[in-house]
Amino acid sequence: VICQNKALVFNWNLPSISQDEVLEYLKHRKGFIDGVVITGGEPTIHSRLPKLLGRIKSLGLTIKLDTNGYTSKMLREILAQNLVDYIAMDIKTSMAKYKQAVGKEINPERLLESISLIKSSTIDSEFRTTCVPYLVEEEDIKQIARLLEGAKHYTLQQFRDGDTLDPFYKNVPPYPQEKLVKFQHLAQKYIGSVRLK
Repeated sequence: VICQNKALVFNWNLPSISQDEVLEYLKHRKGFIDGVVITGGEPTIHSRLPKLLGRIKSLGLTIKLDTNGYTSKMLREILAQNLVDYIAMDIKTSMAKYKQAVGKEINPERLLESISLIKSSTIDSEFRTTCVPYLVEEEDIKQIARLLEGAKHYTLQQFRDGDTLDPFYKNVPPYPQEKLVKFQHLAQKYIGSVRLK
């Protein structure tokens, strides 16, 4: 399982914060901030997310949602209610390698539905892939890019080794920049805007 924020995954000492506390915090900073990023973990697994998004929207703030796309039903609800201004969906690797990337069997139809929902939406969006050696190779980029054909933006992110959730990747060196540029060129055959990060 790839996660570059291991400290967040196993930190049981993080405090629980109510929606009211979040809203109060945002109200006091209105004028200093103009937007909020909802990220995770995976925010779309929480049934109260639409309510929170609606409450944030009522403050006049823009909202970006980061998601892995697996909870397509929730994503459909959020888009139907126009609760976010921007969506970024992570695509871990090609569908054939997803189990290797996330550590369990998944239903690819849920991811494909989310991809379709986002691509057909009028809100601004991007898809992102962290280029993890072994998990993301040239053929994976081609397969992902074909799935994303017509997407507004695709971002290829450099992998950072170090304190990863799976110890195997702790000492795996990131791809050299030239390799990422090659991935970018492969993806540009299907998607107009492909960025490196």
